[in-house]
Amino acid sequence: MSFNWFNNWPYTPSVMPTMIDHTDVINNEYFSGLNTEIKAIEDCIDNQVKKIIAGTNVTISPTSGIGAVTINSSGGGAGGSKPAILLTPGAATLPNTAFAELSKIPGTNWTFWTALFDKDAIESIYFNKAIPEGYAGGNLKVTIYARANATSNTAKMVVVMRFPVSDNVNDAVTTPDTVTVSMDVTAIGTAYDVIIGSGTLSAGLPVAGAMAQIKVYRNATDGGDNLAVDLEVLQIKIEEI
Repeated sequence: MSFNWFNNWPYTPSVMPTMIDHTDVINNEYFSGLNTEIKAIEDCIDNQVKKIIAGTNVTISPTSGIGAVTINSSGGGAGGSKPAILLTPGAATLPNTAFAELSKIPGTNWTFWTALFDKDAIESIYFNKAIPEGYAGGNLKVTIYARANATSNTAKMVVVMRFPVSDNVNDAVTTPDTVTVSMDVTAIGTAYDVIIGSGTLSAGLPVAGAMAQIKVYRNATDGGDNLAVDLEVLQIKIEEI
């Protein structure tokens, strides 16, 4: 025995009930509300970004305790960082004469480079580096990280920078268009511990993207240089402050 659904269906096609499609109404109401919320969030973010650009600190909820985040005008969260250049002896260029000795040291855990500056003679190393695009024109702090087989006394270190625009890049980094920062690197405590010296450059500053020619040397003939051993430079950092 067969059963025909259509023959037993209580409605004929001509009198089938019509289903009302409310999809458009539901979608319009739902997405209208959702779009309003999204627009409010976008406006909030936009306003916060504008505050940061303007130099106003912005605190994101919660305002205290675990999860509190403050974005300041320098970006990068609380205490945001600025661009920096890191120079290591392994990337140095040597002058034709009177250059520091570059050495690859087989350390206990890894190999590292040093530039060995003589205790009696003026020796130098050079670098070519671009100023980061994020540089905003502020003063530059130059820091030298070094070590020595000594527990006291000071080496007189000098960093000379030149920022050629249309000048010949092969000109010596001793021409009048250079800026200089000097610093004391003093041995304290245990021999071969890392020692640090720094100085600030506040005049003759470069522009973002400029090429920098950098000369680093020890002024061993300076009367204040009383470190009676060679100085091993490990790294030079140049950062905007």
